[in-house]
Amino acid sequence: MTANVNATRPNNDSLFRTIFLIAGLGTLVVATNYLDPINLPKLIAILVPVPWLTLYLWRNLGSVTSVSQLLGDRLRIIFLVPLFCILVLSITSPTSFVRRLLGTWGRNNGLLTLVVSVLIAWGSYELIKHGFKGIRFLKATILILVPTAVYGLIQVFGQDPIAWSSGSMKIFATFGNTNFASAAWGLGAIVSISLLLFGKEVGEKKNAKILNILYLTCFALFSFLSFMTKSIQGLFAISAYIALTLIFYLISKRQLVSRIAALGIFLLGSVIAQSIFFSGPLTNLISTAGSLGFRKIYWNIGWDMFLSHPIFGAGVDSFGDYYRNVRNSQMATTTSIDLVVNNAHNSFVQALATLGILGFFIVLLPVFSTLSFGVKKLVKQRTFGINTNFLAIFFALWLMAAFSIDNISITLWNWIFLGAALGASSSTTESVVGEDAKRSKKKIVNRNKLYDFGRVIATILSISFFFFAWTGASADRKLVTVFRTPASFSQPETINARLLALGEISRMRALDPQHYLTIARALVELQQVPQSIDVLSKGVAKYPRDFALWDSLAYSLEQQGRIPEAIVAREKQVELDPRHARIWSYLAQDYVKNNEMAKAKIAASKSVANLAIFAPGDQQSIRNLLNQLKLI
Repeated sequence: MTANVNATRPNNDSLFRTIFLIAGLGTLVVATNYLDPINLPKLIAILVPVPWLTLYLWRNLGSVTSVSQLLGDRLRIIFLVPLFCILVLSITSPTSFVRRLLGTWGRNNGLLTLVVSVLIAWGSYELIKHGFKGIRFLKATILILVPTAVYGLIQVFGQDPIAWSSGSMKIFATFGNTNFASAAWGLGAIVSISLLLFGKEVGEKKNAKILNILYLTCFALFSFLSFMTKSIQGLFAISAYIALTLIFYLISKRQLVSRIAALGIFLLGSVIAQSIFFSGPLTNLISTAGSLGFRKIYWNIGWDMFLSHPIFGAGVDSFGDYYRNVRNSQMATTTSIDLVVNNAHNSFVQALATLGILGFFIVLLPVFSTLSFGVKKLVKQRTFGINTNFLAIFFALWLMAAFSIDNISITLWNWIFLGAALGASSSTTESVVGEDAKRSKKKIVNRNKLYDFGRVIATILSISFFFFAWTGASADRKLVTVFRTPASFSQPETINARLLALGEISRMRALDPQHYLTIARALVELQQVPQSIDVLSKGVAKYPRDFALWDSLAYSLEQQGRIPEAIVAREKQVELDPRHARIWSYLAQDYVKNNEMAKAKIAASKSVANLAIFAPGDQQSIRNLLNQLKLI
């Protein structure tokens, strides 16, 4: 019956191709003509196919013509509720509209990315639930990730033709960060094992030896690259997947010895997970591995942020804005007062901190629902096959998401396999499927007789989405163009051209804090400090919690002798970060220049009180300044 359903659903292939087109674009697209060459091009690319994704998803639903029929499959609520909550946040989130949609910190965490993620999860669910071959999901995944592995090998051997970054962070392919690359290559290794285990199960016996060698080679390559990034994320996911697959296999044997062995593996994994995410016997050892120890602190800070803003959160993509206020002095001392993270490094905590209780329904509800249904089916049927394999992949990816940033390149895969795992864990009755297939076929026949307005509308919307995203990214492209055009004081016309271009960019609406800082610094280099101050003033008006914007504004005002205005900016800085001894010392200096000695002494005392956060050399330089001012 499954095969027949699949045959009578020609929209399955279209939906499948669109889902993996989006995943491929989110994984592979980069563009060096952007200030953000990694994430922003990916965001533009994944938005364009969304109308087609929506069209094919709707047509895949077949006989659905009313809300009651749509909700006839109650599991669809798992996707409808998040979409509704995203709509609410697009209206209510306490951040600017452009920031809500696109995000600002690398453009990873805007609502548009969440919409795409939920939709591809829903599409994957519908496909797998109605008998679409899961092996095609695995093959499409590995085909997309192989090019990134080739690029990663080029970087391993130091032959990267693009100078993406300096220092040790050199192995990241098209992902922009070694952690993201490690996670993606971990998925590649997992999928390689899956194909090795379940390729034969779905009738792929021809050339089995050649395929097995190919899959083993891919596994070795992805594992090697994940290791070379020096990030534990990919290796953690691979280990989790292998452990889960082994547990599922042992459970399916229905023997006492097998069950005992499965329990032993589960308990060992639980101890490790407990030690990573909470507190366990291996916590001290694990906390010393890279940044894992810090990430627990980020999670606690994110939780405190959620408790402070429980309904709508601190604002879409606003974790970094509130981090300075929420972190304790120990964290500021350990990581440096000026090091600010912009993500909780945990997809669940990030959702709660920035989206509030609505974030629970957007992210946590689908994840925990999928886990619940998957485990129930596993316990009930105790089978071992490609469906349980999807559950293992889902589990491994979202365990990794519990200590990772929800970057576009990674989060899309997490949601695809969430939908696949949920679809594999649910079932459709024969009578419903048969009726659904007949109506679907009838609708298709009728559609062939009429003009396909659905595709026309999807085309128009795709073009509209492209122009919206392209326009929203204009500042990135124009800044890169400006800086690539030489400007020299020996050629005044080039200076004037650059000034005009920077002025034009500064008046654009879709600017984030990094744009304002970049424009302001460029104006200072052109000896146009007053114009730089005007740009920074616009920036702080739009992003009043951005510490770096206030810092640059205060410094420029001080350089121009506009001390009363500089005092306002410095006061805003210490409001955002009351433990910043250096800013307190600058504020004390400004008070002295403005003949406000009483305030200067108070500022100096607060500077001294917070010196312990700074390194010894910094402490001495701050003391020297205060001594020169005769305030201590």
